[in-house]
Amino acid sequence: MLATLTFIFGLAGSLLLVLTPTETFDIIIPWLLLFAFAVMLFGKRAADWLHSRIVIGRPTLLAVQALLGVYGGYFGGGVGLITTALYGLLANIRPRELFAIRTAMLAVANLAAACVFIGFAMVWWWACVPMLLGSVIGGWLGALIGKRLTERAVRIWTLLVTGGTTIIFFIRAYGG
Repeated sequence: MLATLTFIFGLAGSLLLVLTPTETFDIIIPWLLLFAFAVMLFGKRAADWLHSRIVIGRPTLLAVQALLGVYGGYFGGGVGLITTALYGLLANIRPRELFAIRTAMLAVANLAAACVFIGFAMVWWWACVPMLLGSVIGGWLGALIGKRLTERAVRIWTLLVTGGTTIIFFIRAYGG
């Protein structure tokens, strides 16, 4: 169910990206990253507060996964961070427990995006093999290192990467 939602809504996000002017993309992305950073930063406290007041059910999680599919199809580079943040907030799942499901959903969203980009002839085929090799090696090394780190180290590293990426995208979009 999660993969199907992610694929369908990943297609929608990718189509949205194809139709979005570059200038608009540059303005939107820093705000999406800032949202991810805030949810990660306040995630534990916000999750505890939220779960003490309401129960998050399956329909909410499925709706969020659909939104993550759109986000992943639109901006694959930030969806891992926002997935970690939202799953933590809504399902009270810690980052370390998310490695497998997050990776699977990222792969599905990226597959949807690839289908759209191929359909619109936006793929530079000569770059595919180096990108694929880099992704596989980086993913493997990241998982290897991530499994050895403490939950606190994973959280700190994620916050540092998200914060740094957010700052870079704000500077890129708004000057500085």
